[in-house]
Amino acid sequence: MTISNEVMAFWTRFREKPGSDHMATPVSLQFLADYCANARVASILELGAGIGTMTKFLESYAIDAYEDIPFCLGELAKNAPQAHVVKSYETLPPRRDYDLVIIDGGDGGKNGGYKQATSVLLSYVNPKAVYVEGVRTPQQIEVLWSLCGRRAVKMVRIRGQEIDGQYYKGGTLFLTPPSRPNGLAQIKGVASLVYNLSRLRLELLLRKVK
Repeated sequence: MTISNEVMAFWTRFREKPGSDHMATPVSLQFLADYCANARVASILELGAGIGTMTKFLESYAIDAYEDIPFCLGELAKNAPQAHVVKSYETLPPRRDYDLVIIDGGDGGKNGGYKQATSVLLSYVNPKAVYVEGVRTPQQIEVLWSLCGRRAVKMVRIRGQEIDGQYYKGGTLFLTPPSRPNGLAQIKGVASLVYNLSRLRLELLLRKVK
């Protein structure tokens, strides 16, 4: 994947803003730009808007963004003033059908939200795809548990890249092909849950070995 000059310029501009320590990487931004264009995404739900990097980057789409940290809300209002922001993770999303859900926070602690926010909100909506920015293994597991009970899920790793001597992480895309809510769909969902959880466990073991 080639990172465009436009994406790097956007990322560099946001990197200078207050609170940018944990902002999305240029790898994630480029992937999302390509994915949204190719998949004809029209609606996005973002969990963990932070200072508004991805919110601003994807503002041409109908995006509902969750954020509850006061500092981030202040910066988000400056950086993405047109965004529709949900200020409490205890509030349900304004719609149920989304083309894409982006997870970049909301897991409790310093990231806002609470520990089970990901699984609670994902259980309410019907996404066509879910993108988890960075590693966030606990939230990846919550994504699998929330989605696999309804359908089979395909997990795709977006590899990180080195740009000008600096390594930037990618993320993980979970694709949820449409299926009818029947016994076969549930069996496929359970099978994909077992398979993907096994992949995550293996990756965790490999990280410890390294």
